[in-house]
Amino acid sequence: MSDGKKMAFTPKVLASDHGYSEEDLARADTYGLLAEWFARAPTDDFFNRLATSPAIPVTDQSDLANAWRALMDAVSRANPGEAGDEFDGLFVAVGKPPVALHASVYMGGSMNQTVLVELRSDLAVMGLETNSDKGETEDHFATLCEIMRYIIAAPDAKGSTLVEQQRFFASYFQPWADAMFESVQEQPHAKVYAAVAGFAKAFFAIERLSFDIYSASLDAAHTP
Repeated sequence: MSDGKKMAFTPKVLASDHGYSEEDLARADTYGLLAEWFARAPTDDFFNRLATSPAIPVTDQSDLANAWRALMDAVSRANPGEAGDEFDGLFVAVGKPPVALHASVYMGGSMNQTVLVELRSDLAVMGLETNSDKGETEDHFATLCEIMRYIIAAPDAKGSTLVEQQRFFASYFQPWADAMFESVQEQPHAKVYAAVAGFAKAFFAIERLSFDIYSASLDAAHTP
């Protein structure tokens, strides 16, 4: 879904060898798309790329497919400037913005250093370093999406097993992401971003269920 500017934790080329399934590459691409939505105000180029996205067959009435259609409809009714105004109104403020995008705010009640220490330790194990030019701490939602994209599909990712993906998701998304999505949807002036949050919530529901099924399969395999 996304082929724009690569970000801090995204390799120049995502893996394309036969060791990666189409599903995994699609998952990685979706995390990259969400990172673009939440990293900065949308650009003309971003909206143009979205406009060329293929339509989902009407026979697919899954929650994710319907959420994608709702997002594309919202995008078709707005322009990048309007979406940018939403972004600034939701996530940018001199004081406290209406919606926080940092995991530590939800997990620790504030910009909690403990969460960042644990996250930076995990990144070091994966061979990743902080990009000081980004201007955001590593627990920002967009950066976490970039990291997840990396560990799913980067050719040189050191933590690219399903076990590592599940652990990262459970540690840094599951405790708070839904609360953030719902907060966005509750904002009266959120139109495009309410649809973005709806799509993200539907995608994360599938991720959570898939990891639960995977975990259950591991438990069953180790049961005498």
